[in-house]
Amino acid sequence: MVAIRRELLSLFVAAVAINMAGNIVGPFLPLYLQSLEAPIVVVGFLMSLVNLAQAVVRIPGGVIADRFEERQVLLLVLLLAMVSPVALLLVNHWSQTVPWLFIYGMPFSLFTPLWNVTIANNSEVGHRARVFGLMNMAFPVGVIIGPLVGGVLAESVGWNGVLYSLLAVYLIGLVSVVLATRHVSRPVGVRSGRGHVEARPFVSYVLFQCLVAFGYGSINPILPLYITSVLGASKGFVGLFWTVCFGLTFLLTQVPGGRLAEKLPLHRSLLFGVVAAPLLLVLMPLNGGLVWFLVLNVALNSLWNLSVPAGNVLFLDLLPENGRGFYTGVCEAAIMLAWTVAPSLSAFLYDGFSCAVPFFASAVFFGLAAVSTWSFRSVSSSV
Repeated sequence: MVAIRRELLSLFVAAVAINMAGNIVGPFLPLYLQSLEAPIVVVGFLMSLVNLAQAVVRIPGGVIADRFEERQVLLLVLLLAMVSPVALLLVNHWSQTVPWLFIYGMPFSLFTPLWNVTIANNSEVGHRARVFGLMNMAFPVGVIIGPLVGGVLAESVGWNGVLYSLLAVYLIGLVSVVLATRHVSRPVGVRSGRGHVEARPFVSYVLFQCLVAFGYGSINPILPLYITSVLGASKGFVGLFWTVCFGLTFLLTQVPGGRLAEKLPLHRSLLFGVVAAPLLLVLMPLNGGLVWFLVLNVALNSLWNLSVPAGNVLFLDLLPENGRGFYTGVCEAAIMLAWTVAPSLSAFLYDGFSCAVPFFASAVFFGLAAVSTWSFRSVSSSV
């Protein structure tokens, strides 16, 4: 039991570090690129590049999660994550950021298959939704603190301060993981063989997640621009917005979401997470002011986050024990391809039509996601 607790502890610590660092810079990446003279369309392209890097690495990340020890994978992730902030400190034009943004997108993709494999291998089937709900709280810790730190640093000391803080968080995470895993040597996955997955429900789940990715990807890249340019808020408010909408909502919904997944059929939990999204998104660009915009985004993200544990469990129920990392990588590669296309679509709609059109496009994708949940109704689960 001690070894298992250490495995989950080290995973939790790494998740906090990776998400805190990512959210120190992530919400402000469009603004950072604009400071390097990147036009809006180029910003969309570069955001897509980050997501393309994540898509490319997902399947290799899944294979690595199946075949190597948790400690080895976590150290690889954190060491790779430190490369891009060091390099970005030396650039002075957006064109110089291209290779480093590609590397910036890689570490999280190596981490997420490991996340599923480690939790699945260290939780009982009957309590898996609750374990996911508790472990998922590592993500909002970083999302709550990261944007606030990034917003304050961007306003007070500039972008170099943001990048130095990113490097410092990764270094602290690296040292913490080394200490937390010093007595853990057990592999997280199955070293040989790979089971087969039933194609239809697997593809249906991937389609659902891709539609949600298009939904979020249609608006998230332009949110900092919309908040500062249309609503007239500061970079500091962008950080506060990210903390509340993507951090606090996630933190407060994961434990209730785990309980919801234990009480409702999993497909209904997923439907609950997206069914109101089209209406909320259509209402967002109606110029109700900052508070109105914040409230609608809190509602959107709260509902979706409540369904996350159900999605975690439903997906693992589809997978054979051998090859969880690989199939997680395949699924997430497809999702990240959606995230790769969506920012460019978002920038095109925002710059070429109007600032409201990306929200309407997002509403369409979420509506399609809600319709697609019918395909999960035959998936049985013991959570």
